[in-house]
Amino acid sequence: MRKQFELHELAARVRNTIELRLLSSLLIARNDELLTEVVTREQKLDEAMTVLRTAEAGLVKRASAMDKPAKPTVPPELREQLLALQGFVGTVAGQPFGPLGDMRYGEYVEHIGESLDQAPRLIGIQPAPRPKPKASKPLEDAAVP
Repeated sequence: MRKQFELHELAARVRNTIELRLLSSLLIARNDELLTEVVTREQKLDEAMTVLRTAEAGLVKRASAMDKPAKPTVPPELREQLLALQGFVGTVAGQPFGPLGDMRYGEYVEHIGESLDQAPRLIGIQPAPRPKPKASKPLEDAAVP
C-alpha cells in the first residue's frame, strides 16, 4: 500500500508543480502586459505634458504681449522731422551763440522742448539730454555810431 500512496503523492506533486508553472507563466505574461501598458501611459503622459508646456509658453507670450503697449509706427519722414526739431531745440536752449534776445523766446524754446520730451516715447527712441537754458538778458538796442 505504501507504493500506491507514493504514486498518489507523486501525482499530486506533479499536478501542483504544473499548476504553479502555469500560474507563474500567466503572472509573468500579465506582468509584461501591465509593464507595456505603463510604458504606453507614460508616453501619452509625456506627450500631454509637452502639449501643455507648449500651450503655457504660448499663453505667457500672449500675456506679455498684452502687457506691453503697442508701439505706434511713425513714418520715417515724420520721425526725421521730430528728431531734427529736437536737436534744434537742444542747440537753441544751450545758447551757444549768445542770449536769445527776448525772455519770451526762452520760454518758447522751453515749452517746445517740454512738448518734444513726449516725442521719443511716441516714436520709440531714447530721449536726448537737453541742456538747461541759460538765464538770458534781453538785448538792448545798441547805438550804432
